[in-house]
Amino acid sequence: MASAVFEHFPDKHKLQPEQFLARVLRARIQAAIDFPALESLLRAEIPDSLFSEQVDRTYARFEQGMKAFAMAYPDRIRVRHLDTAIELGTTLVESTVRALASHSPERLKDEVLLQEFIDVVTHYILKE
Repeated sequence: MASAVFEHFPDKHKLQPEQFLARVLRARIQAAIDFPALESLLRAEIPDSLFSEQVDRTYARFEQGMKAFAMAYPDRIRVRHLDTAIELGTTLVESTVRALASHSPERLKDEVLLQEFIDVVTHYILKE
């Protein structure tokens, strides 16, 4: 499971947890920049049930990734209830990225906003 999560980051073992999380978040935001109309196109073109299945698969992948991350860095994880943290983390990341992509896509390229967002997520997940 961990190998599937980390496969897109070949130098993962050289990264500190903060750096790894930052790269994952930056990759998610870059996807929103690169494919701004993707979600609305998918939403318009596929039935609600299939869209819901895709959302469920996305959450499941994020859950697997967070659990693999927690296993890789057990001494650095701050959260007490991993399943709840996964639900909150997924909702925070996806709702923030989608809201920015929908209402002010130029903000996705704002480095100050991006760094603050990374800090919020990182401080929630990791111990100081």
